Amino acid sequence: MQRILLPVDGSECSTRATRKLIETVALYRIAPRIDLLAVHHPVPGILSTSVVVSSELLESYYSEECEAMLASSRKALDKAGIRYETHHHVGQIAESIVAKARKLGSTMICMGESGMSAVANAVLGSTAMKVVQSARIPVLLVP
Repeated sequence: MQRILLPVDGSECSTRATRKLIETVALYRIAPRIDLLAVHHPVPGILSTSVVVSSELLESYYSEECEAMLASSRKALDKAGIRYETHHHVGQIAESIVAKARKLGSTMICMGESGMSAVANAVLGSTAMKVVQSARIPVLLVP
């Protein structure tokens, strides 16, 4: 069975990737499993942060932010009647996407491509390019 990881961040680009995935699901003889993933960058550690912000508050923050990232894609998948499982993760974005795909046994990653300019992409690299370079499964990039 195919298992597709759909990492989203709530941007228009990730919403387009969701719509493209919805279009292609009908092409499968057996519907693939869809894993919807939101990855939040960790809040930078500051000395004595735990004195000001509790771990429960930080976890709540991450959860709320991830749910916001997932909202538009969840709405589109629900409207299309496509079943999916949601996942939240905190960490480096590209590395977390590849690690989650490996852990879930994904057979493909479908994601929006970065909106960075060519110059910024050459200097900084994009999440999408990092995923393409390190994933050992097909990656569908949706513009």
